[in-house]
Amino acid sequence: MIGLYVSILFDLNIAPAVTSTGRSLISSAILCFEGFLGNNVKFSSLNDILIFIDNVRLEYSSWQYNDYEVLPTEGFVSLEEAFTKLILNCGYKYTPSYEDMDTVYRILQSCNQIELNRLFYKNNLYCFMDLPIARNLMISIITNMQTPYIEPAKPPKEIVPQLNELRDLLVEYVFYNHQWMDRMDRNKNMIKNVSIVSDTDSSFVSLDAWYHYNMTYLKDYDSPILHQKIDLFMKLEKEKKSDYWKDKEIPEWYNAINKTEVVEFLDTDEFGDLKDLSRLNGIEFLDNEKDYDFYNQEIIEKKRLINALEIIPQDNLKFALINIMCYILSTIINLYMIDFTKQSGSYRSDELCRINMKNEFMMSRIMLCTTKKNYASLQILQEGNYLGGVLDVKGIPCLTKSVISKDTQKALRKILLEDILTGKVDQLKLIKDIAILEREIYNDLKSGSKKYFKPAIIRDIDNYETPLRIQGIKAAIAWNYVRTGLPGFDLTNRNSLDIVKIKIDKNSVIKIRDQYPAQYEKFCDILESKNNIQLEGFNLHEIFGGKLENIAIPKDLPVPEWLIPFIDYESIINDNLATFPVESIGLGSFGNKKPNYNNVVKL
Repeated sequence: MIGLYVSILFDLNIAPAVTSTGRSLISSAILCFEGFLGNNVKFSSLNDILIFIDNVRLEYSSWQYNDYEVLPTEGFVSLEEAFTKLILNCGYKYTPSYEDMDTVYRILQSCNQIELNRLFYKNNLYCFMDLPIARNLMISIITNMQTPYIEPAKPPKEIVPQLNELRDLLVEYVFYNHQWMDRMDRNKNMIKNVSIVSDTDSSFVSLDAWYHYNMTYLKDYDSPILHQKIDLFMKLEKEKKSDYWKDKEIPEWYNAINKTEVVEFLDTDEFGDLKDLSRLNGIEFLDNEKDYDFYNQEIIEKKRLINALEIIPQDNLKFALINIMCYILSTIINLYMIDFTKQSGSYRSDELCRINMKNEFMMSRIMLCTTKKNYASLQILQEGNYLGGVLDVKGIPCLTKSVISKDTQKALRKILLEDILTGKVDQLKLIKDIAILEREIYNDLKSGSKKYFKPAIIRDIDNYETPLRIQGIKAAIAWNYVRTGLPGFDLTNRNSLDIVKIKIDKNSVIKIRDQYPAQYEKFCDILESKNNIQLEGFNLHEIFGGKLENIAIPKDLPVPEWLIPFIDYESIINDNLATFPVESIGLGSFGNKKPNYNNVVKL
């Protein structure tokens, strides 16, 4: 609260220190992940290389393992291999000169064989995992696992000894427990391979490389978990009969579920959030799958399959591999945080470290956007609880902003889920689905539907210093003048309204001259400067400049027939869809107020 400027406890002198400490902490954590999982913290100077060598050599007093027992003969590295590994790890604003490389080589010549080994395997995860001792431990862990490993902090008891041994080996040989002084600069400017999304106090780590690396050899081994599946319905029924709900109120959806019931995956509550029942995966959409015929510009349909409520054996292996590394990372990151407190002068030997990082979510896929803090993910696990596939969206305007229709958001969430976050990304299918949505919006607008208009709330006009800069005020003034026999807006009070984008000028207004002469005359008064019509104390022509682009409609009124010919369908459709991040899967976009996508694939 001290760092929050709106808090009564805000302290101008302390707040920057709090913010800076938070940034420094998350930057340290990100560099820890990048170094351990990807050897991606590059040296930025000769001094960086020398400090790295010195730090690793000085770790000898804490070494618990004997290299002659851990490493086979072929696991011992040569001087040239250690030198090559260090030089290839340069690259953060730095390329070593011949003199720098000569200095490093001469220093390595003074290292003994054990020190060369340690320098080579430090931050070199996959080379160490290639060694027989690490490979055999992984095989033993997977083949001896009797039950699915769902919660990272609670591994099945039969694998704990081997898992702890693997963790201890990686902590000693691979983990580099030293801080980088320029961590905040690096976090801001370096190209990251592992920590793909980060916030003030969190980092989403990609374990895709770890998963695929282990699958290359584990696919040849059998395991009990490869013959097990978790039926979520039976699991729920078992929990209902146990003490799990003893002190809890059983949700309505929990009592209602039965094995033959299929619900809509993206059903939301009154706040727009996914209902709890959607956290059970295997639930597919009930509606037929739609396709788009570009030649005839029409929507066609085909049947959709419905999946079962179960975690399949392949999921068990995926969860196991990911959670094995999460278990190891939990130890590593908290050791790194303890070292952070030591280096920052806040460590106390008589008290536990108050900085604690824990694994919370597992996402099966994350879609990143070009805009900062805009991303979408599919959450599978949360601290051991199987979510199955909860769509989590951050920042993307067309999916989060209140000015976008709930129907649009629901349709785009469905497209995001089906075409991007689950299964193989299909660019053509995405284009078709957006085309289908465009056609559906257009047909709805033609029928007089208001659900794709922009909702707005305006206050008393006197509350605005320059009211004509407010789109809702101008749109309400236009409505009040042309409405003829329909309720208007009291601009001295607060009003809820729908803003409709229209195109009315001297040429287009003639569309309604014969059928709706009263409205035609009203629109002409606004468009013609010679009429000099005043309303609410304003000159109408001066407000709208000879054309009308927005008009408000009261929430409880349908769209008048005389307004439908002027609706700007293209602009309304683009307002609803333009910010959908098609660029994230390699498709082109012409930007806002232009066609929302094109079939030009970025290379």
